[in-house]
Amino acid sequence: MITQLTCANHGKFIFGASFQTFLILIMIGCGQMAFSQYYILGRGLDENEQPYAFATAELRGEGVFHQQTCTELGVFRFENLKSGSYEVVLITPYGIRRKKVELRGSIDVTLHIPRNIEINEISVVAKRAGVNEPVTHDNLSKADLLANNTGQDMPYLLEGSPSLVVTSDAGHGIGYTGLRIRGTDPTRINVTLNGIPVNDAESHNVFWVDLPDIAGSTTNVQIQRGIGWSQPGAGDLGGGIHLNTLAFHYEPYVLAEFGVGSFDTKNASLNLGSGLLKGRFTLDGRGSFIQSQGFIDRASSEMYSLYGSLGYHHDLTNVRFIYAHGDELTYQSWNGVPEQYVFNDSLRSFNTAGIEKSIGDPHDNEVDDYRQTYYQLHVDQAITPFARWTNALHYTKGLGFFEQYKADQNLNEYGLNPNISDLIRRRWLDNHFYGFTSTIQIGSPLKRYLLIGGGWNKYRGNHFGQVIWIQDNPLNGPYNYYFNEAEKNDWNVFARSNTKITEKLGATVDLQGRWITYQFEGPDQNGTLTDQKVRHRFFNPKVGLSYTLSENSSLYALSGLMNKEPNRDDYVNSAPGSRPSSEKLWDNELGFRFAKGNFNAEIVGYYMDYADQLVPTGRLNDVGAYTRVNVERSHRAG
Repeated sequence: MITQLTCANHGKFIFGASFQTFLILIMIGCGQMAFSQYYILGRGLDENEQPYAFATAELRGEGVFHQQTCTELGVFRFENLKSGSYEVVLITPYGIRRKKVELRGSIDVTLHIPRNIEINEISVVAKRAGVNEPVTHDNLSKADLLANNTGQDMPYLLEGSPSLVVTSDAGHGIGYTGLRIRGTDPTRINVTLNGIPVNDAESHNVFWVDLPDIAGSTTNVQIQRGIGWSQPGAGDLGGGIHLNTLAFHYEPYVLAEFGVGSFDTKNASLNLGSGLLKGRFTLDGRGSFIQSQGFIDRASSEMYSLYGSLGYHHDLTNVRFIYAHGDELTYQSWNGVPEQYVFNDSLRSFNTAGIEKSIGDPHDNEVDDYRQTYYQLHVDQAITPFARWTNALHYTKGLGFFEQYKADQNLNEYGLNPNISDLIRRRWLDNHFYGFTSTIQIGSPLKRYLLIGGGWNKYRGNHFGQVIWIQDNPLNGPYNYYFNEAEKNDWNVFARSNTKITEKLGATVDLQGRWITYQFEGPDQNGTLTDQKVRHRFFNPKVGLSYTLSENSSLYALSGLMNKEPNRDDYVNSAPGSRPSSEKLWDNELGFRFAKGNFNAEIVGYYMDYADQLVPTGRLNDVGAYTRVNVERSHRAG
């Protein structure tokens, strides 16, 4: 199959769909010219002998550097050359090709060069499961996402994936949304953005509302069910979602989209990019705005999003800087609707948030107001034709609050004069999350390979509360009634190897170690708040087998252990004597895959055996969160 992309001012790139082989035909001048001058004539072709039109060709030698643009037929020519040693370099949308040439006379050379790793895969190739690897997963392309993208949050765009169900506080997929995989809640689903953790380091939750319209910049998504390969961040105890936004356009573009829908929903986005500049640089950006009133009463949302990417691509080095910012103002609707109201037309959209205000309408500012900004720097370097080194630095800044109207509060609990009164309070988060990841890959992900990597992440968070209004008792500005600092360090190292045991049988071994230190302020045995520290050391091994039955079918099996630390609420709602233990999962998967043409089928059986799983007791704390305790044994199967 041949795909064509129109190129601004130039013509067309023409390339094959698989790109497993890249062919350069180089014909060296057919005779020695006057003054010992030669020429090099070459073409850039794929495995189907289709040309890479308008690729950049370079010739390098001692004191020699020439550069030119290939023709529409992928042809380049360097003339008036002396005999000697040269290197031909061809820069294509799918990587860099290079070949040393000894110019001594008439030479006719045909080169078959394996495909390099695609630029849009840098930094994430080590984190994801290959198509035929023994991990239960789905891959969604950009086309899959665009077909469903109407401004709803990412969970709703993933809804068709097996064993995945979605939830929406507002009732229509905009604002606070969540998902479960095989019944596993969001705090146990590891989410990464270009290989960088997205889960909050303390709550382990993912707040998709802080990434409005991230689908507009996403190239592809991998959804993993059960345990997958080693990832940074909180351990996955049932699933993983890995977003990749590192692709870019090779030609300039501008795309504007506008939409309106039910519940007074409006959305607008603008995407634009420079294309490949001078064969080296790319600049891409997006701005989005989403607004909706929601199905549930007062469940309004107003969200802004910015995304930018700056890339440098030269020879075997690729560098990308990523900026993603989300800003949301959402009226709280996270209490849910009582089950007995669901089938009552007059009550099915009832919202309890804000109704503690007894006089007049519900509190008009019972909102969640939060903004989060991601900075990422990715560097991908080819060390040899068979080895790559990928590194990433990241920093995430979060700041915001949620506001509540609380009736009949004992002001003594807020450090104020003993009295009973209504008040309005805000609970703030001011946090920083930063670190690095590094991975060396030796070999091909399609054949035998060895991955060695690791990283370090640090979280620093300030939790503080303010009283901003008291009934019949004016305040001179906000009053701070608590302040709590927390810090978390997370080191991880891993190694993964894939090898062929026989022509049809392959094996993958994945080993990970994690070292965690968490410092926080929590109650001691007497209930007094004190500074506390906990440490965890985890070893997470996994072994997988894959067996090829035929050209179109295969079997795979995976068995592995995963450990995960408790979250912040588990610690601050308990004393050292009642502190919960870490959770453990032993997952066993057995699957059959069949693919032929556009038809794909997969049958999977799994048994997920948990030890010390943390489950809700049914009791709520004063902000509506469930308290949890360890259960000795539990399982999920299907």
